[in-house]
Amino acid sequence: MAKMEDYIQESQGDAFVNSIIGEGTTLRGNFDLNGLLRIDGTFYGSVTTNAKVLVGKNGVAESIIIARTVVIGGKVKGDIIASERVTLLSTGELNGTIKTPRLIIEEGVLFDGTCEIIKDRDKLQTIREEYIKKLNSPKETQEKKFPWNFSRKINTVAHQDTVSILEKEFIKPKVKTG
Repeated sequence: MAKMEDYIQESQGDAFVNSIIGEGTTLRGNFDLNGLLRIDGTFYGSVTTNAKVLVGKNGVAESIIIARTVVIGGKVKGDIIASERVTLLSTGELNGTIKTPRLIIEEGVLFDGTCEIIKDRDKLQTIREEYIKKLNSPKETQEKKFPWNFSRKINTVAHQDTVSILEKEFIKPKVKTG
């Protein structure tokens, strides 16, 4: 079994670690970068790069990931478009879709979703461009195209106080009339 460090070493020749979302950090947003992104914390949003995205063993991402290579050792929920390959390490969990010409899955992976192996580079490039176009569209349009990104359920919360604040500010109560 490969380790995350093996994939970082492999990257040294063609890309550098451009950004790291460290363990204990939560970040929401959209990354458009040159170089490698490593996620060891929690990330909500989208990533677009011509290099690699690595989700470490303790990393969690609810995201659309568009990259050349994606390596998952943590938990990911969302869509992945990789122009070269996707590797799911034994500690990885993926709930979503994959579109790539090459998929590597180690024993022990939890995968709930679909995978489309696309050998036609032009077709994959068209899919990649369509996703990028959707990501750059106004928020109202994104809500229709990526509803999971806007109607997020709370899966785990560390403190009860946080749940109370979220319920008061973000969860609207249903009101019965009549």
